[in-house]
Amino acid sequence: MTTLKEAPGAPPFIVYPGEPSLTVRIMEAGLMPLLAFVPIPHAALRWYLERDNAAENERGWERLRDVNEMGRYQVVQGYIETFAPGGAVLDLGCAQGILQEGLRYGAYTGLDPLAETIETARGREDDRTRFVVGDAAAYVPDREYDAIVFNECLYYFDDPVETIRRYRSFLAPDGVFVISLFNRLWFSRRLLRRLPAVGRLAAQTRVYSRQGAGWTIGVYVPGEG
Repeated sequence: MTTLKEAPGAPPFIVYPGEPSLTVRIMEAGLMPLLAFVPIPHAALRWYLERDNAAENERGWERLRDVNEMGRYQVVQGYIETFAPGGAVLDLGCAQGILQEGLRYGAYTGLDPLAETIETARGREDDRTRFVVGDAAAYVPDREYDAIVFNECLYYFDDPVETIRRYRSFLAPDGVFVISLFNRLWFSRRLLRRLPAVGRLAAQTRVYSRQGAGWTIGVYVPGEG
């Protein structure tokens, strides 16, 4: 196992030996840019991602801790700390809570449907931090949040835009949505064109890895779309 640290105090990004997932193989083959031109049906995309997630869960989600994922996590963290400084954060589809590591916040709730990943993350719970097993499509928060984060999870909802709108009532006044999408997918590019329906785009950054993977991270202010 190799641990990489990019800066003092940065969370470790770990690369594990072993058989890579199909997603990693696509990255290594340099095929990522071609995916944007393949109109994969939403149902087929969900099936693939759920299958890939099951494989990643068995490996401890090492792909998300790879140094090539670092850029998008840092942008998401930076947006949260800029638009909701010291605020309450709801991280939907949090996996092992990698976003929480190194994030400055007043309160944090991480939600994920996979019990194994949440169990791993619960070792970091304290009076400001909690991890919950649940389905984001049906989850009902018990408080308001200053930032609600959809970090690579909108692909799993039947209607991503309506799911985001449902969470409007759980945003605090002046709260924001922080949304990260893998922009190499035909589905994602279509969805990005629909996102202004959930609010005004206040900031946006695109991040690319050396393998050709790419993400678009945006901050949306509800009620101003």
